Amino acid sequence: MGAADRKSGGAQVRKSGSPEVRAGIAPVRKSGSPEVRAGIAPVRKSGSPEVRKSRGVRTVSEADASGRAGSPVPKGLPDFRTSGLPDAADSPPANRIAQRFSELRAHGRKAFIAYICAGDPHLDATVELVVAMADAGVDIIELGIPYSDPMADGPANQAACERALKAGTTVRGVLAAVQRIRARTRVPLLFFTYVNPVLAYGIEAFARDAVAAGVDGLLPLDLPPEEGAEFLATMRAAGLATVCLSAPTTPLARKRMLMRESRGFLY
Repeated sequence: MGAADRKSGGAQVRKSGSPEVRAGIAPVRKSGSPEVRAGIAPVRKSGSPEVRKSRGVRTVSEADASGRAGSPVPKGLPDFRTSGLPDAADSPPANRIAQRFSELRAHGRKAFIAYICAGDPHLDATVELVVAMADAGVDIIELGIPYSDPMADGPANQAACERALKAGTTVRGVLAAVQRIRARTRVPLLFFTYVNPVLAYGIEAFARDAVAAGVDGLLPLDLPPEEGAEFLATMRAAGLATVCLSAPTTPLARKRMLMRESRGFLY
């Protein structure tokens, strides 16, 4: 999202001496006052630590900006928080999502992330569509696992899930399609899924087989991180980046928690 609108409905700028007006979560201050905050990212003077702020939809977010200040990643778990500036001592990222963001950051670019429902209209088409999107320049592809009750999705994605399930798409079939995709492209792949299909498959088995097939991350649509610590730890231990969901209306305190819990980027 962009900076707060200073016109009607946004932040108001009052005359000198009057109390500052807070809009949403951020005060707008006069020039020369303490750091100006827009959205959730502070804009600092030259020479101070840089804080990066996402301005596009599904682009690199503030996941690392807060994550580095929060609790460290437990020993032995991969750290895929890549949206902030890396420390000099950071080791090179191994996950393809982290690698892609590092490449984009080096070139001053944002990420173009596309979504497709696996199995719509069938898995053979999914393989070809993903490869074509990668060849066209898509940076990361979200691959949806169809589910019978996709209540977090809109009508278009719900209809895609229905078509995919009618075509006989299964979790094992999607994993096999990923193997075929991996034989032709190294584009980062993120599973976009509800928790039930993963539970039915088996959490540890799903994490193991997803990584073996060539999946790089997982976005569990209906699992708040505070209710899925063991689930997320299993995915991360296997090598999957776990992406959390935020919204424009998410309170700042919760957004900071989601940034700490996200790996790869914050959706």
